Amino acid sequence: MAKLITPPFKGSFVHLVEPKAPAAGADPVYSIAIVLPKGDAATKKFMKELKSICDAKAKEKFGTLPKKLKYPWKDGDQEDDRPEWAGAWIVNAKSKSRPGIVMKNLKPVMDEELLYSGAMYRASVSEWSWTHPTGGKGVSLNLDNVMWLEHGDRFDGRSAADDDFADFAEEVVEEENVSESDFAAEDETDEEDAFA
Repeated sequence: MAKLITPPFKGSFVHLVEPKAPAAGADPVYSIAIVLPKGDAATKKFMKELKSICDAKAKEKFGTLPKKLKYPWKDGDQEDDRPEWAGAWIVNAKSKSRPGIVMKNLKPVMDEELLYSGAMYRASVSEWSWTHPTGGKGVSLNLDNVMWLEHGDRFDGRSAADDDFADFAEEVVEEENVSESDFAAEDETDEEDAFA
């Protein structure tokens, strides 16, 4: 099994917080659709490596390269209902166990709100082969780990709260600091009055 590190990519159909079943009756999985622009040099290099690794895995599993081998990617230009995929390869990776998720400084992601479709990521993936009675033969990608890189335009069109209310922002005036001793003195007086 080989491990590949993707170039930076936009994530689509991001399910990293809670697993989701890809189809009725299927087991829930953590997953992400890796959106890689076709014209990018890093994409071309990655896709070449990925195909080589998938072909090698298929030959290892099946003895030869099946004629109709199913690969873990598709052409985004053929998905008319996904304009955000235009001009890109869409590589699918999934895992039954939650992948490790870190920031660029390698600290764990603490804010799950960062993990949305449209943000920029990097991922580590590894290949595995399979045979299905009706689905044929194929190679899929396990989603091992994810690195969050930066914000991007959300695919769902949702905007950030600070963007929506930027024109209404107000300065917060901090109240004067009051020492704890001031409260302590008041408490002592109240206690004495209560038991007088």
